[in-house]
Amino acid sequence: MVIITIIGEFDKSFLRRGIVNISFMTIPASDGVQLSSLIVLPAEDGPFPVIITRTPYDKMQFVEAAKGWASAGFAFVAQDVRGRHGSGGRWIPYDHEEADGLSTLRWVLAQDWCNGQIALEGSSYGAFAAYAAAQGDGSALASSLITLVPAMGLHETAFHPSGAFHLLDRLWWEASFGSSKVNEQDRFWNMYERCPDAIWHLPVRDLPLAFPMELPHWQRATEPEAEQETIRLADIRSPVMHIGGWHDAFTGALLRNYRILSERADPRPQSLIIGPWTHEVNQPPRYPSRSYGPNTRLPLARMEMNWLRHTLQGEALRYPSVLIYAMGANRWIAPPAWPLPGTITKSFYLAGTGMRLQEQTPKEEEQPSHYRYDPANPLPAREYPSFRQDLDARSDVLCYTSDALNEDLLVAGTAYVHLWVSSSSSQTDFYACLSEVDPSGNVIYITSGLARSTSAAAPEPINEQSIEIPLKPVCQLLPRGSRIRISISSSCFPEYDRSLNTIGDSLRQSAFVQADQTIWHDAARPSQFILPCHDDALERWYYDNQTSL
Repeated sequence: MVIITIIGEFDKSFLRRGIVNISFMTIPASDGVQLSSLIVLPAEDGPFPVIITRTPYDKMQFVEAAKGWASAGFAFVAQDVRGRHGSGGRWIPYDHEEADGLSTLRWVLAQDWCNGQIALEGSSYGAFAAYAAAQGDGSALASSLITLVPAMGLHETAFHPSGAFHLLDRLWWEASFGSSKVNEQDRFWNMYERCPDAIWHLPVRDLPLAFPMELPHWQRATEPEAEQETIRLADIRSPVMHIGGWHDAFTGALLRNYRILSERADPRPQSLIIGPWTHEVNQPPRYPSRSYGPNTRLPLARMEMNWLRHTLQGEALRYPSVLIYAMGANRWIAPPAWPLPGTITKSFYLAGTGMRLQEQTPKEEEQPSHYRYDPANPLPAREYPSFRQDLDARSDVLCYTSDALNEDLLVAGTAYVHLWVSSSSSQTDFYACLSEVDPSGNVIYITSGLARSTSAAAPEPINEQSIEIPLKPVCQLLPRGSRIRISISSSCFPEYDRSLNTIGDSLRQSAFVQADQTIWHDAARPSQFILPCHDDALERWYYDNQTSL
């Protein structure tokens, strides 16, 4: 599923009346390639502030949103990126976006209907395109940015920070959008269901031999050092509104962008909004295991418009600059910044006796725990709010569970699992999952992380090595009476490619071996879970979003 933007959610309370002017034009890139563009102007005489969005997912998805913006006094330009839909040239993902975006900026600025104020907007790949244009904009042609669920580059979207490959997501994207001029996601899922064994093909680099769709950029996507455009945040000089969801794959990148741009020596205004959403922002999430209540939506169109009028025209900001949804508490908070000021950490130690999470330091004689990881039978991926008790019952999963909480606990930030590990392999993965165990015994996913461990004396086995597993950031209330669980395993397939338990690039290998894994948790080798928490954020910064709808 691809959701490009939410800026079409307009209501009549702030729209001007009148018929907008719609046209289609081509905008020349610096090398002469013609970029197909939808241009929507207000009915009245200009000039106007302009919003530009560049997308590989079809500019025609923006028609209604563009009409809404034009009715509110903004010109809107939606453009197909090079090689996609109506635009000429060859489609190479994460290529040409800086130059083509800059050419588009200059062309728009030269039009008599542009008043010199330009905002770049984009979601997912479109957010990358917006950043790319802004970073090449040494003359500060772009006045403001709105970025949603940003896919920040080929390497960043294809590879986990550990080096593991995002197998299914990358296959889906390359087949659905990276391989042709038009969107092919329906065909992809049909082929995926017809050929379920293809995702298991080894080596991963040769997966196009097993999958019945064109994958012309697969070799490039599976090469960590592939030539590609990247984003230089140091070159972003414009205010940015960052919008994302806790269940989106790119929330870590969103928060990194917000932090880096906020900490600049000469910071521009930054706004941050994170809801309980997936890649489909501002849509009520539906999970059998967890409800987030009726107030998950925001008036995002009005908030974006106010943000642009604030950064372009000096209008007062009428909404909080930071809005965070606290899942579990099912309420919005409006803190002054992220991470939350006043965040504290709580530490829990993994104990093999009783497989417990405990606040006491481990004993000297604490025995290690063991499991065997078999790449032929990896742990199935289930990285969204779901019941996980069946996965935790597997023999290749170790579960460490706390006592029932005596009071509510708000987890807010990036948690870390520090493990002392050994393995019969010289290279393997360790996967950690944080779950809530409710009073009924249901185990509900919250967040997770992965680390790839390599022996310091390869090809010898891993011998008592300390590793750190950062979990995806989260804001989640664990209620009184629930218990915290950390589950340790070595796979999450096909979200990530399987570690084959052999030294080298797993994407180029076919042979694999089983690995006997050991988790140490004694006084000399304490394995620990470090949890960022906040005592009074829900009360101190409570925000009633219903009053702003």
